[in-house]
Amino acid sequence: MLCSAFALSLTFLRTSATDAAGVNQERAKRVLMLFSESKDLPANIFLERATRAELEKRSRARLEFYAEHLDASRFPGESHYRLFREYLSEKYGREGPDLVMANLGRDFALAGELPEKLFPGLPVIFVAVNVEAIAKRAATELAERIADYYRRQGWTG
Repeated sequence: MLCSAFALSLTFLRTSATDAAGVNQERAKRVLMLFSESKDLPANIFLERATRAELEKRSRARLEFYAEHLDASRFPGESHYRLFREYLSEKYGREGPDLVMANLGRDFALAGELPEKLFPGLPVIFVAVNVEAIAKRAATELAERIADYYRRQGWTG
């Protein structure tokens, strides 16, 4: 699923003008990552880091990343959603992003009118994540690292 999002993202970010020396003359491509949940949610932290690392590794263009979080679980009301929309409009209205990645958790409000209303005609990629699968994978990787540490210390066989 993440691979599909990266491939799609790169389609929009690949183009980059270079001069004869191969130096990038174009402004950085701006990627706005919108999250429906809190910035402290482990799945969001993982997803943001993985997205940045993968796109930077694969893109020839210079990239700038921006992340905004709706935090819909703690603030579920329509007034908060409206304030979030107004905040994004004010912040990104003049110098908008080149690509929007809407990362959806429990609240799918970001999949509605928000991207189209704020950034008409702009490519938007919707990413839905199975939080339980990511948490399980992270726990397994952590357990493996702990076991490896103990093996290296000679504490286990």
